[in-house]
Amino acid sequence: MKNIIYKIVLFTFLLLTIGCSLDYSNPNAAGEDELNNKDALIALAIGIQQQYSVKALDFAVFVPAMSSREVSLVLTNVANQELEKGGTGLLGTNLRVIDLFSSLTRVKGMAETLLETAPETIAPAGTISGLMAWGNFFRAITLGTIVQSWEEAPLVNSRNNDAQFVNRTVALQEAVNLLEAALQQLSSTPPSEEFINLLGQNIDLENSIYAYLSRYNLMLGNYQEVINAANNVDLNSTSVFNYDDQNQNPMYVGMLRPGEVLFYAPRVDFGLPASLLPEAGDERIPFYLTSDASTSLSGLPVLNGTNAPFFNSPTASIPVYLPGEVLLNRAEAYARLAQTVNAVSDIDAIRTKTGASDAFGVGANLPAYTGGVTETELLNEIYKNRRIELHLTGLSLEDSRRFNREGPTTDGDFSTERSRNFYPYPSSERVNNSNTPADPNL
Repeated sequence: MKNIIYKIVLFTFLLLTIGCSLDYSNPNAAGEDELNNKDALIALAIGIQQQYSVKALDFAVFVPAMSSREVSLVLTNVANQELEKGGTGLLGTNLRVIDLFSSLTRVKGMAETLLETAPETIAPAGTISGLMAWGNFFRAITLGTIVQSWEEAPLVNSRNNDAQFVNRTVALQEAVNLLEAALQQLSSTPPSEEFINLLGQNIDLENSIYAYLSRYNLMLGNYQEVINAANNVDLNSTSVFNYDDQNQNPMYVGMLRPGEVLFYAPRVDFGLPASLLPEAGDERIPFYLTSDASTSLSGLPVLNGTNAPFFNSPTASIPVYLPGEVLLNRAEAYARLAQTVNAVSDIDAIRTKTGASDAFGVGANLPAYTGGVTETELLNEIYKNRRIELHLTGLSLEDSRRFNREGPTTDGDFSTERSRNFYPYPSSERVNNSNTPADPNL
């Protein structure tokens, strides 16, 4: 009976959120505030995951993937063509820019509502602590994802269209603070069996929090904190977003259907430049990519479809994070701290890892690293492996900037490694919120 109640409340709540999903005039609306009972609160928590994994994740992966040359268009679409070309011709009226910002801020607002309401709700302490940790986790990852694409982000959503923006350093630090608060909640009051049964079956919250702490501290340049967080991740643990026939895998729906019409297609050699091509025998190549070569609308070499098991069916589960990212985060932190031996050790852990030994089957099965050990040489090796290991995880644009790869040109030259540094702010936000920052040049 309780499961039926949760489904009814969730359906009602999602109707409300979906009903305003095209209302781009107020993407910072925080959502429902009439959540004064446990069942409604749990339904909201379920809805947060569903809205993020089905709606926001689609744009959070594909939008930066087009800008960083990880994928290329094979089906005509004006908004996508503007995005892929980039340069100064990309404006805040672009529908994909609007979609990305709106979907993320909507989920962030739902998480903020959960965090505001949970402490006032009558429920077992372990259920409340689990819900608070859940809200902090999703608020952190939406905030952290926004600043991978924009120079500034709205720290707290506002119903009055006056959300205040903060620079990406402040936003990333807030994401770190939220994740640390989530850990404290899990530690001080362990989640109840009720919470675990309803929300904790597919996501290992503690390991996911540590993985994202390693990610966001890396973006902040807090290298020792990256190492500390990575050391706390159980690399054999798995966390996934699950899908079904009604809520389908967005990667499959948007792009990766071998033998069917594609919107986007993955680039040959993961879109890497000639100086950093994958090595012969790297088993991640056939794991991710098909061998069916073609050419995109912009004349770039692409492959028709993917072999990755978490992308190739409408109900396939998508990892919340990959264990390889944790190793590569730590390797980069060591390299930037000039701890060469440790950096090489983690590089070797990635290079020699087999699919059978990886929680999601991602393995290069290559020999140990024999290249140079200057910081530049190590970072080039790490960047190459990030591009391959973390294919279509939404990190490619952030990585391209952080590793100082070739930047964009004003006219959107397709030969560059990325078409934009950051995106213009959505026109819908600018029209309604006078606090919207000035657009970046590129």
